Formats: sequence, structure tokens, C-alpha cells
Amino acid sequence: MTELENRAHAQKALISSDAMRFFMNATKTEERNEALDAMLIKAKASLIATDGWVVVNLARIETLIDDATAEAVVDTQTEAITAGSLAEALVTGNVIAAFELIAHRPMVALADATADLDAVYRARKGEQTKVSDMLAAETARLSDAQLMAAITALTSALDGTYDSEGAAVKTAIVKAIRAVS
Repeated sequence: MTELENRAHAQKALISSDAMRFFMNATKTEERNEALDAMLIKAKASLIATDGWVVVNLARIETLIDDATAEAVVDTQTEAITAGSLAEALVTGNVIAAFELIAHRPMVALADATADLDAVYRARKGEQTKVSDMLAAETARLSDAQLMAAITALTSALDGTYDSEGAAVKTAIVKAIRAVS
């Protein structure tokens, strides 16, 4: 998935973790690169860019690729993956893109972004992890303390302060962006 994420980033596209799950379920392994390129051409033609980036979340990819089976499977997938662009949006300070990337299931998107930043942190400690080229490059300027502050900010959404999942996640995103700015 990291290869696909890097390919999307090279085309100035951010893809939410749920959209990436949908895409993986809707495409065959041997056809994914071409399918991604085709989907991104459609996305760029139909979506408005945010700070120069096309943001593809689950609702948007469902309009670009018609696959009811993939849609049904994605709704049940909750394990964190390290192939969503929310972490990249956070570390680049792109608040608008970050909010668009959490549209479908905010807590799942937040878990994926936290897993991405955790992978960066663990890589710094010598573990073998996979992160996108963009995330590796954008986090290189951050100190370990800033990275940990962002991870802590993201996990603060789970503390029960907010009744609304969306409000908790958006607040955590703003706090994480502030931590890395």
C-alpha cells in the first residue's frame, strides 16, 4: 500500500485510509497502478484541489469507482493501516485536507494517522517500518518531542471529553498540527 500512496502523492493526491481500503478491495493486484492513475485522472477532473492537492475520501472514491462489494467490506474494516494520507496532511499543516480525509469514519482515520506517525517514531528508534516517502520527508524536520506531541494529541480524542466523535477528532487534528508547526 505504501507504493500506491507514494504514487498518489507523486500525482498531488491525498487518499484517506478508508478510500485506500476501498480501492484495495475494488482492484486486482496486478492492475492497481493503472487503476490508481485512472481514478486520479477522474478525481482531478471532478474535485476541487485543496492547497494544490486533490483529496480523495471514501465518499469521493465511491463516486469515482462503482463497487458495491468493496463498499460493504470497507464498512467492516477497522484495523489500523499505514496507508492513509491524514498523517501527511497533519505534518504539512493542511487543516482543510485533514478534515476532508476524516469524513467517513473519523476515529478509524485517526487510528490510521496515529499508526503512521507511530511507524515514523519507531523507525527512528531502529525498528523496520513502512511509511510513505512524503511522510518520511515531511517528518524529517520534526524532533522526537514534536512527533510524540502529535501522537499524544491524536490519542487525546479518546479521552471522552467530547460527546461527538467528529468534534473529538477535529480537535485532536488541530492540536496535532499545532504540535508539529
